[in-house]
Amino acid sequence: MTGHGSLTSGIVGAITNNNIGISSIGFKVNLISIKVGNRKASAADVASGIRWAADNNIGIINMSLGSLEDVRTIKEAIAYASSKGVFIVASAGNTGRNKRTYPAAYPNVFSVAATNENDEKANFSTYGDWVDIAAPGVNILSTDKSGSYSSWDGTSFSAPIVAGIAALLKSKFPNYTNSQIEQRLCDTADKINKTGEFWKCGRINAYKALVGNDFATPSPTATPQTTPSPPPNPSNTLRVNIRFQGITSKANHQKSIIELFQNSKSIYQLDQKIENNENGIYSFYINNSDQKIKPGNYEIRVKGESHLGKKFKNVEIKSINDTLNLTSEDIKAGDVDNDNKITITDIAQVLSFYKSFSNKVDENNSKMIQSDINKDGKITIIDVALVALNWSILNFSGE
Repeated sequence: MTGHGSLTSGIVGAITNNNIGISSIGFKVNLISIKVGNRKASAADVASGIRWAADNNIGIINMSLGSLEDVRTIKEAIAYASSKGVFIVASAGNTGRNKRTYPAAYPNVFSVAATNENDEKANFSTYGDWVDIAAPGVNILSTDKSGSYSSWDGTSFSAPIVAGIAALLKSKFPNYTNSQIEQRLCDTADKINKTGEFWKCGRINAYKALVGNDFATPSPTATPQTTPSPPPNPSNTLRVNIRFQGITSKANHQKSIIELFQNSKSIYQLDQKIENNENGIYSFYINNSDQKIKPGNYEIRVKGESHLGKKFKNVEIKSINDTLNLTSEDIKAGDVDNDNKITITDIAQVLSFYKSFSNKVDENNSKMIQSDINKDGKITIIDVALVALNWSILNFSGE
């Protein structure tokens, strides 16, 4: 096995929980290394390796190799393996350009670019809207051929991270098809900057892919996204980060409205279900491709389905693809009847669903959904307390 093979193999399947060296992303996966060459490999040898894997019931193939040449022999071998249910992952390459490489650019291959420690594209990484996903690829520590450990950069080391996670998904959901694995990896990826331009799906998120709240039960079809995805042109995208009172960790979606005003005139409104991240921060993505929203000062109003409306005045937008962080002030909780004030009516509505210590939310009951203020899928004393916290004598009004 070459040094390159040792490194990629360690990322996928190094033994974990033994207090030695590193832990691999693919916990307890079965790893088979197929040697097709040393520093270089012929197309025939690569194709032969792919076919051997397909004929020997290998579920995932990682290909940390590539060329600018479109080779029919390899393309046909990949199509053959895919037809037998093999999920194929390949590194996008280290050209630093938007230049298709192969096998990454072939149909039936899940291609991987590299990100750095700042969650940005690594400067060496090949990129483009033809690339499927990104994964860390800078200073990646793994096993080397000397029996020790060393750190390397490259999409060669991003791809096995994705392959390892795909193997975990295959283990957890053995009936998943290749398209379902691909869809799940894509749907649960974090939509970091330049998603849609440098890669389709975002940066891979292992936790969300395996146990994310909205993906706990596999279904035969792809799970629809409720998180607003960045618009088609991320370079002209405004992102607005907000925080709702009582929600400090990953929670269910919140139906919300955001509206931008300039000189007292409404110039943009979005009504959408949005999800938050693990820190409780919700993000709106605003397509500003028409550059209607220009640099300047704006008033921004936000209204959540279980929270009061709030105005953020004199918010400066510095560019047509700015990120606005409005998380320093929480949007007050407790408006469950959607009249933009908190009264005894709101408390009464939440109490009507608080029949035990924990009452599961009925997703077909809109009032119950609104009464779940902290969006944990249950009506508990916490929801009652959040309404009571902001109720002041007769009412507490928003904005």
